[in-house]
Amino acid sequence: MILSQMWMAVNAAPAQKLGEWLAVAFIGVMFLMVIVTGVFYFQIGSLWLQAFLARAHISLIQVVGMKLRRSPAKDIVRWKIMATQAGVAISTQELETAALQGADVERAVLAMIRAQQTGQEITWNDVIAEDTEQRLRDGS
Repeated sequence: MILSQMWMAVNAAPAQKLGEWLAVAFIGVMFLMVIVTGVFYFQIGSLWLQAFLARAHISLIQVVGMKLRRSPAKDIVRWKIMATQAGVAISTQELETAALQGADVERAVLAMIRAQQTGQEITWNDVIAEDTEQRLRDGS
């Protein structure tokens, strides 16, 4: 349909041709912007919606920031939901920082959950430090 409108604009009278061509070009650009925005919102919005429905308190801005920093946003959302549902308070920033450091974040979150269930007092920084030490010892 857009191509037929462009063809009609090319074959129209010179004064009409420019106006019609600009209208078709404007519609084409708007259509492209809608497609790009839709893809963006589908990727980002689905992660945010998943966190929102699980009451994990991750803002849309945080998800966008994770994507821009090339953090594993999908994993971070999953880990945050795990921690939230278990009643463990770990911030999204702490999860992202640990992931960017190369820590085994899923194992660390599970360790925090187990520690809370057994009544042990342990902090997120202690768990990540232990993971870092273990990675250095193992040489991986």
